[in-house]
Amino acid sequence: MQSHVRTVLALFESKHQYKVPLFQRQYVWSLEKQWRPLWEDIERKVADRLRWEELGGGKGSHADSMLPPTPGEHFLGAIVLDQHPTFGDQVHAHVIIDGQQRLTTAQVVLSALRDIAEKNGVEKYSSELVSYLTNSGIMADAAIEKYKVWPSRYDQLPFKAIIDGGAAEAPGATPRLIQAYRFFHQKLADLVSREVVSDRVAKQPGIQERVAAVFEIFRKDLKIVTIELEGQDDPQVIFETLNARGEALLPSDLLRNYLFWRASRNNEALDALYDTYWQHFDTDFWKKDEKQGRLRRPRVDLFFYNLLQVKTGREVKVERLYWEYREWSETTARYRTAGEELAEIDRYSPHMQTLLSPTNDTPIGRFAQVLQTFDVKTIFPLVIKLLADGKLDPSELEAILVDLESYLVRRQICGLTAANYNRVFVNWVEKMNKDGSSLSPQGLRSIMLEEKPDSSVWPNDARLLDSWLNDPLYPRLKSNGRMEYILRRLELDLRTKMQEDVTINSKLTVEHVLPQAWIEHWRLPDGQKGLTREERVQTPSPESDRRDRVLQTLGNLTLLTLPANLDNRHLAFTDKVPKMYENSLLVMNRYFKKRLDEGKGWDEDALDERGRKLFKQAVRIWPHPGDGGGVK
Repeated sequence: MQSHVRTVLALFESKHQYKVPLFQRQYVWSLEKQWRPLWEDIERKVADRLRWEELGGGKGSHADSMLPPTPGEHFLGAIVLDQHPTFGDQVHAHVIIDGQQRLTTAQVVLSALRDIAEKNGVEKYSSELVSYLTNSGIMADAAIEKYKVWPSRYDQLPFKAIIDGGAAEAPGATPRLIQAYRFFHQKLADLVSREVVSDRVAKQPGIQERVAAVFEIFRKDLKIVTIELEGQDDPQVIFETLNARGEALLPSDLLRNYLFWRASRNNEALDALYDTYWQHFDTDFWKKDEKQGRLRRPRVDLFFYNLLQVKTGREVKVERLYWEYREWSETTARYRTAGEELAEIDRYSPHMQTLLSPTNDTPIGRFAQVLQTFDVKTIFPLVIKLLADGKLDPSELEAILVDLESYLVRRQICGLTAANYNRVFVNWVEKMNKDGSSLSPQGLRSIMLEEKPDSSVWPNDARLLDSWLNDPLYPRLKSNGRMEYILRRLELDLRTKMQEDVTINSKLTVEHVLPQAWIEHWRLPDGQKGLTREERVQTPSPESDRRDRVLQTLGNLTLLTLPANLDNRHLAFTDKVPKMYENSLLVMNRYFKKRLDEGKGWDEDALDERGRKLFKQAVRIWPHPGDGGGVK
């Protein structure tokens, strides 16, 4: 390879084009990380040049002056270029291996300077800058080759608008490139028009001199190191070791480049491959950050993280995702072409998208919402494996989803840890990879029933009943709407075929029938006032202990709208129930009206009785095969 030091304008001086491979990531520089620091560099160099010129710089020989021959160089970083073959009338070109963000931004700034110069009547520089932004003369495809830089697919339209002079009027939501143009345009407009351009110069120059100073720093002072590859230099190896200015490459960026460099070497149709298999990954949906377990990453990174676990059946460290994927691809998968590999990737990605953006109108969409409610996205590799490779009919898929939901909900109710879920679910995937018959309701259930330790066991009915009746479930399950979900499912199960099929759209909250502040508002069954925990240190009260123990169990919980909940907060049972019956259409709340009509009150025994009734529903909704439930 060869290296050269060139000024920014020298890079764009000749009839030449720098091409960004279509599969490289789009423009990602931002205000705080890159634009503002770059502008501060520009503004400082303008002040240096104006001060240098005011002191006589550039007049006479260096020997006649105490001033340096230039106001000082400033390096903007390095770019790596590879030769791009051209034929006939095609404009000579290089492929940008690394540094597309720098070169693209340089063109944005020069475009803004051109427009500021034109607006202020400084035609000398506005017309001169055109030659550094566009090529002229004979070209094979002038619509593309006229641009000094040709960005990746996503950025081409906004970039053309900038270079062609239409960026300032771009309507609506603006791509990042347009935002960059507007930032530099505003900064340059301020620089050339404000009263004091710099407190380092005594006599403030006019607009033409200020435009000239900006032009001159790009022509003489701001420099870039270019590294040009030759012969056997491997551009992918170079790319993997370099980042753009301060914006680290994501694993998915490296994977995209790896896959398309392979396609390029094999002379595969890059445009068609990108349009068919990768373009959707460059949309906002896949760039959005998502939480999965302890990870928070862009969705596209999480997709490849999950995909590799599906394929290998082992845990993956996200920090080594690119290298582990590449090793698997080259040593185990051995796809014949990059196109074949991209097609395989495309087969899995819709299932990940379904899990990330669920709806209520399909079984998998409803299950995905359960995963969001209970924050169990570490199960994604298992579900993606089942959906993509299982070849399941609708009834088989629904049976599997019932089992998986039962596993997750039962463990939550029993207070069992989710800390090892990633290892547990990937282990199940490994077993499926080894035995294709496991990709069935019966096969997966066998794997699930093998789990014995608390870190992975599927709780049976006896264990579930113990927690259902005795554990303080509300504090454990109140976050993220988990308790509301369980109560909603119980409510839907109560409805019969004779009743209307009604969707509950209202925001519902958990109501404690026996209030949490019961000591002040509800007497014990014997009519005595309960004792606080502090009071019980000196005076034992088994009745108060029992009430505290059952207060947060499911037998004492129901659902109401927030206004109804607030209205009922501390009322006695005889006052609360009529209000509940008046303001709630839920079937589960009829239970309390029936009890009141029968002259019965609400105490610890009533709580236990209702808890056991709800439990019978629970084992129907979330069955356990060892207790007679599951697929017949």
